[in-house]
Amino acid sequence: QFLYHYQNNLPEVQFLYLYQNNFHDQTIPPSIGVLTRLAEMGLFQWGLRGPIPSFSGNAGSMAHLVVFHNFLTGDLATIIGDLASIDYSVKENTVGLSSLDLEDNSMSGSIATTVSHMTALSDFVAGRE
Repeated sequence: QFLYHYQNNLPEVQFLYLYQNNFHDQTIPPSIGVLTRLAEMGLFQWGLRGPIPSFSGNAGSMAHLVVFHNFLTGDLATIIGDLASIDYSVKENTVGLSSLDLEDNSMSGSIATTVSHMTALSDFVAGRE
């Protein structure tokens, strides 16, 4: 799969924006969450399926996560809890996740109370069109 190749060959990648591609029914590889320098990821309008992998190994770089218009699944409380658990104290000049767009996917559950711990979050979208 394309994303597996990307993560294995570019471990220092900081910005990953791929949109309006025709990679239907692919998944986000679980190990993409360990890209320690990944600051921004936008995988939207792909037709991706499956869960959003954990980014707890991200080591405080993730600032923008945009994955709208896919078929991603999972429990919103778990996804938000995972993103809220990223340790931003390990990086200088990093304030935390500032934008999160989960719109128009197949996720379920309620918004986690841990979203209140995401003090840098200024843009949050999690609805259905």
